[in-house]
Amino acid sequence: MGAAGGASVNMFLLVKKRFFHFDDTLDVFTCHGLGGAVGTFMTGLFCQNLVNNSVNGAFYGYPIQIWYQTLGILVTVVYSITCTLVILIPMHVIIGIKIKRRDQIRGIDNVAHGENWQIEVISTSSNTKTRKPKQQTNNPVTIS
Repeated sequence: MGAAGGASVNMFLLVKKRFFHFDDTLDVFTCHGLGGAVGTFMTGLFCQNLVNNSVNGAFYGYPIQIWYQTLGILVTVVYSITCTLVILIPMHVIIGIKIKRRDQIRGIDNVAHGENWQIEVISTSSNTKTRKPKQQTNNPVTIS
């Protein structure tokens, strides 16, 4: 079950990064949503009385469990979407939920906290080395 869940998450991530452009920087939906749905569905296939004293899964003589698991996944999706919209719609109306393009270019560290970070790249004739970021406090970014 874990291998199938991990493989499905990995394959979806590869497809998502290549063909879709969702604003999901940490891949939260893919890891938790898709991984959880695959695990929930597969539990309906493999569960058995020897482990949980409740019901068997589809592979152990109780195929209706697949439909129960699918219904559980759908209810969870509807509930999650509803709760997310209840939070995001008022936020969008009151303060907005998208960062302005100018602020994205300037950097959220600078806009929200007044901090600037810069990565130094040192070029040599043989290769290019990158040093660790160093903090700059009084060097604002200018946008023209």
